[in-house]
Amino acid sequence: MNLLPNKDVNRQDKGVFQAIFNDHWDEFKAKYPKYDNEQYEEPVQKMLECGNESDGYSEHICMNCG
Repeated sequence: MNLLPNKDVNRQDKGVFQAIFNDHWDEFKAKYPKYDNEQYEEPVQKMLECGNESDGYSEHICMNCG
């Protein structure tokens, strides 16, 4: 299951952990069923959605160099 709309395009913008989880989370859960529950699913989904404009994000700038 691909959780990102276009994995190849978004890979450039997503962090390494997001790319790894996006590519392998379902396979990992199939191999290790004890991780296939809400306790793990919710934080993984939040991490995958982090930085997505539709879910909101914040930008920070340096007050010295802008």
